[in-house]
Amino acid sequence: MSQLTNKEKEIILKFSKNYINLHNQIVSVEGEIKKLEDKSSCLIQELEDCRLEETNFMELLCKKYGPGQINPMNLCWEEKKLAEYELPK
Repeated sequence: MSQLTNKEKEIILKFSKNYINLHNQIVSVEGEIKKLEDKSSCLIQELEDCRLEETNFMELLCKKYGPGQINPMNLCWEEKKLAEYELPK
């Protein structure tokens, strides 16, 4: 069995420390990715909840004011004009 020189031992220790450091960084990044995925899932759920809430609100406005839509410029309800060929429901 051959004995390694001090310089060779230093190089091997440097590799070992570098591998440990890189591994720790990878674990840290994977943790951050997991947190971002969780945050993304929460935001997607909030978006879906908001869309459902908006849909429900628009249905209430339609029941209250009749068919139509909100004018985003003045926030007024604009009634939908029935075309001559449409029958009222």
